Amino acid sequence: MELREGLGILPQHETLAQLKEKRAEELSARRHSLRWLEWQAGLPLGVDSKSFLDLPCDTRFDDEKSADFNLSFLQSVQDLGLRVFMNLDGMSWTKIEDFRRLFTRVKSEIAEYISHHWDQDWFFGYQFMNGVNPVLIKRCTKLPENFPVTTNMVKSSLVRECSLEDEIKHGNVYIVDYQCLDGIPGNTFNHSKPFYLAAPMCLLYVNKQGQLLPIAIQLQQKPSADNPIFLPSDSAHDWMLAKMWVRSMDFQIHEISTHLLKTHLLAEVFTMATLRQLSTMHPVHKILPNTLVIFVKVNFYTCGLCGTILPALSIGGGGHFKLGGKGLKALTYRHLCILKDVADRGVGDLPSYYYRDDACSIWKTIHKFVDKILAIFYKSDEDVRGDAELQAFVDDINHALLSNPSNGFPTKFTCVSELSEFLTMVVFLCSAQHSAVNYGQFDFYAWIPNAPSAMRKPPPATKGVVDMPFILQTLPDVQVSCVSMALTWVLSRSAAEKTLGTFQDEPFQNPDALKAMQEYQSDLEVITKSIVERNKTLPIKYPYLKPDKVANSITI
Repeated sequence: MELREGLGILPQHETLAQLKEKRAEELSARRHSLRWLEWQAGLPLGVDSKSFLDLPCDTRFDDEKSADFNLSFLQSVQDLGLRVFMNLDGMSWTKIEDFRRLFTRVKSEIAEYISHHWDQDWFFGYQFMNGVNPVLIKRCTKLPENFPVTTNMVKSSLVRECSLEDEIKHGNVYIVDYQCLDGIPGNTFNHSKPFYLAAPMCLLYVNKQGQLLPIAIQLQQKPSADNPIFLPSDSAHDWMLAKMWVRSMDFQIHEISTHLLKTHLLAEVFTMATLRQLSTMHPVHKILPNTLVIFVKVNFYTCGLCGTILPALSIGGGGHFKLGGKGLKALTYRHLCILKDVADRGVGDLPSYYYRDDACSIWKTIHKFVDKILAIFYKSDEDVRGDAELQAFVDDINHALLSNPSNGFPTKFTCVSELSEFLTMVVFLCSAQHSAVNYGQFDFYAWIPNAPSAMRKPPPATKGVVDMPFILQTLPDVQVSCVSMALTWVLSRSAAEKTLGTFQDEPFQNPDALKAMQEYQSDLEVITKSIVERNKTLPIKYPYLKPDKVANSITI
């Protein structure tokens, strides 16, 4: 009775009453120990637990690792040589180059490269494709009515000698819109020194060299006389600060929506539903546990870390919950499926979009593997429809996502192909997607002017008033700069105990499953070699989706 490890069986195929009873008892015990909790209105439900000790032993860190995380922020301050700056609360930097004083112990080639190229327009555009938030840019098919850019405004940026409308028709214009920040108050954690938010729109243009360049920036959603459209032809300081505002708001969206909500919080939902509704003998449970087992553990750490990082963000002080709630309401299932998301955003042919290329390759490889495993256990679509544990699993997920009928998530599984896509999404999100949006944080955020975590002055209401002192008074002060740098160092630490395609234990003993696992690993090795060869030709590498470096689960 106890020697079934590695086999896997659907619940409807259990024949012995004792095994059926044991399976039901296992799930009943799990649902009792892992209960849902509405920890914040408008956000996904999470595990009902006040501390690590309330969790089952196999879903929490051991004491040594917990202690390591508790000390990691202070350790990073020391490792980066920032301790001498931490008491300089409220003190502005006197010139941009002063930020280099924080770089005395930086060991990141990419961060060093960024510190020398951050203010160049081509690199500003590059980050929408290959930075840590590469999921927002989309093709502009029509200018928004509240972003009244004209051909005359951007004529000097258009190199094909045609109108802006024609460039849009030809597919050369892209847009990033931070409308979700509109109406959210800035951080007032320190009431005497509030931080500010904007809700910018940025228009970008692909030139003849294939570079993606910004050509117009509006810092608020409502056009008006005190909300100018900033252009590359404006003064250098006006244009620099406008780009800084976009990068700072991208930082807010990245940390709260792209990173926390769309990897950590969703992963906790998938973890909980797996543990609560799928027996350890269920083949889907056997596909997922190496990916999922870490998540519930990590989110306690992440929520604690937010208590440290939020005072250093413009979005903190309650605004982060409002942004997260907006993000969940707007979240769609298609957005989490990379092939469909690329098509929906119209970025399939955007040049030099390495995140897209690598992510799509990994998605297809995961999908191929999942297809092969499912084919072993589900001989027909009827097997899917008749799987009570599987249907309870997807129902639990929808419950935790607040049962939003417009998000496109399946409410039940009706066929094998539908199940395969969903499981591919879960594995991809919890491994490759998290690696893409997490492990480059220090690289792209260490040079504070490239992505300020907070802005200390409101957006300029007119052109011609910005000079370098104005910019330095807007950027984070010395102490906040150090906090931001130290925390992104902590979050970017590689803690991959297992990489994508490796398994802690052999989840299956079926020969066909073992063959599928071997092919999966071989396919991932091919992707790794391809990325290595490509990166040799690039001035700045894109390493975040190399399968041999992608963590198999969220370990940080």
